Amino acid sequence: MGALLPEQNNRAYDAHPIVDSVIDAGTGIELHPRWAPNIITTLGRFGGRTVGVIANNPLRLGGCLDATSAEKSARFVRMCDALGVPMIVMVDVPGYLPGVGQEWDGVVRRGAKLLHAFAECVVPRITCVTRKSYGGAYIAMNSKALGATRVMAWEGAEVAVMGPLAAIRILHRRRLAEVPPEQKDAVEAELAEEHKITAGGLPKCIELGAVDEIVAPTKTRTAIAAALKAAANPDGSFTRGNHGNIPL
Repeated sequence: MGALLPEQNNRAYDAHPIVDSVIDAGTGIELHPRWAPNIITTLGRFGGRTVGVIANNPLRLGGCLDATSAEKSARFVRMCDALGVPMIVMVDVPGYLPGVGQEWDGVVRRGAKLLHAFAECVVPRITCVTRKSYGGAYIAMNSKALGATRVMAWEGAEVAVMGPLAAIRILHRRRLAEVPPEQKDAVEAELAEEHKITAGGLPKCIELGAVDEIVAPTKTRTAIAAALKAAANPDGSFTRGNHGNIPL
């Protein structure tokens, strides 16, 4: 499954194959594929049982959350919760899409719908960070702070306020201003690697409770199956939300 990610961390890729590799083969039905294609919402089966899958799609807008994708996701989360369908959230998100256009589009109000939907959700919700999860979008994509049942991360994934390159450009702004242009890329790369070490990476996230476990990509389905089994009721069913599905 890890082979589905590009070798370069900043390269775009289509997340549909990752979604297909998580659910049972041939069972996926994507809902609203042309609406906010930077987020994927799919119904499928996992171990023979119906699940809902949400995944950031870096092929569109770099996988950023925006007002429309947040609303699309919130609608899907509320539907799954109302029907008692557990959810799997595959995360590769650099943050919220910036810009005045998003502010005019109501990103604060519409983006809050996703946080509200996850916070009220009672069905099991398993999150897997595949490559990165940065900033406020990290919180919105079913984080522990919103009550995620379990949060796992692939080996080498990053969970942080921002990417290491963006971070060092702020932290070492004065030093970088003095570096000759021909050496700047090399110095930035070195500082970014140092920042990854000093920030603590995934072990620090586990220590702080933001991530529950680190999994190998090939063990993703096994880890998700164990989490869903632990979250099920004694009779094997899942608790469902006691609400209808508001037309978001």
